[in-house]
Amino acid sequence: MYPVPGPGSAPVAPPVREIPPAAAAKLDQIKDLYLTAEAIGEDALDKHFDQVSQRQRQLIREFFERSGPGGGGA
Repeated sequence: MYPVPGPGSAPVAPPVREIPPAAAAKLDQIKDLYLTAEAIGEDALDKHFDQVSQRQRQLIREFFERSGPGGGGA
């Protein structure tokens, strides 16, 4: 648990957590998916929503698998 700042004090930021390279690569793929979805437009996204949604879930699952303890592998 993080300390709660008292009245008049500055908020305390949580510690920065290092992201393993394999997880960072998945995060980049998630960002690319969102940029692609935005670029293809709403109509095309609606048409392929299930496919895009499935890919999103897969990338997020892989990100968390690779960002956890022992998850630094490719």
